[in-house]
Amino acid sequence: MNHNYIIILFFVFFLNVEKTYGCHPTGYDYCTDASQIQNVTFSPGKISVTTNIIQKDAEGNEQYTHALGHFTFGYSKNNKNISVRILKKPVFTNNQHCADKSSDQKNPLTSTWDFDQGLTPPSGTSVGVWLSTYWACNLSDGTGSILCSHEDISFTATA
Repeated sequence: MNHNYIIILFFVFFLNVEKTYGCHPTGYDYCTDASQIQNVTFSPGKISVTTNIIQKDAEGNEQYTHALGHFTFGYSKNNKNISVRILKKPVFTNNQHCADKSSDQKNPLTSTWDFDQGLTPPSGTSVGVWLSTYWACNLSDGTGSILCSHEDISFTATA
């Protein structure tokens, strides 16, 4: 097989990865004390979480939650620990698509997620919430990954 042909196939394959498999947020620049969970509420089979990006960009402008991932909540019921996974891998939110931003992004952002209604924490229960926030998602690495600043954060709420 012609050496040039192999190089061209390899190049075309990587150019089409994003078209074929879509893009996804990837943590690139880990930060601390740059984002927070402001509030968490529960209703049967639903969790609403409000996230806030504290860190400003280099020009001092406000930044926005672009994606959430690794989203779990947990509580104790009848001496058993219950853990509910909402998101494993990060997904874009707040009208963000790949590296394309929308002019109507919000900060803070409240998003609501569904889960099995039978796992709703009983009223008055202390609930731990853990998730990763992603922002400044504006650089593609050419393989479908969109590089983002990110932070793992937690919050304790009362259901």
